[in-house]
Amino acid sequence: MTRKIDYFILILILVGTLTGCAKKQLNGSLSAPGAPARPVKLTVKPNVVGNGGKLSVTLPGGESFSGKYKQVDTPVWTGRGPFDDVRIKGTDFRFFTEKYTHEAVAMLSSSQGDKMECRLALRNPYEGATGGGTGACALPQGEKIDIR
Repeated sequence: MTRKIDYFILILILVGTLTGCAKKQLNGSLSAPGAPARPVKLTVKPNVVGNGGKLSVTLPGGESFSGKYKQVDTPVWTGRGPFDDVRIKGTDFRFFTEKYTHEAVAMLSSSQGDKMECRLALRNPYEGATGGGTGACALPQGEKIDIR
């Protein structure tokens, strides 16, 4: 019996590892002042455990950026909770969470020492950044990558 449980646990670990390592390509377009937009591919590789991963971008000129991203869950508070009825004494639940906003943020570095900040509003927070989303990355030279 314990041997079956050991095999079952091993299979669960292998499946989790393989699905957690799946890479995803996101599409973007690089725009610079006075220049036409050019397509850019962003690669997202989530952590096996946790709500972040690695994000990498290669610009059309060949410069590549990479770094860690983190998925942020920010609670949005309502003014009153469902049990905050003025007719019932002792039910003051004013800090009740109604919903969450979901985004991923990253600070990427290049081998030349340049930095790029990225923000992504996630389409499906349960899939994380691999589920895609919309957002932007800002480069110090005034260039911008729109992610769609």
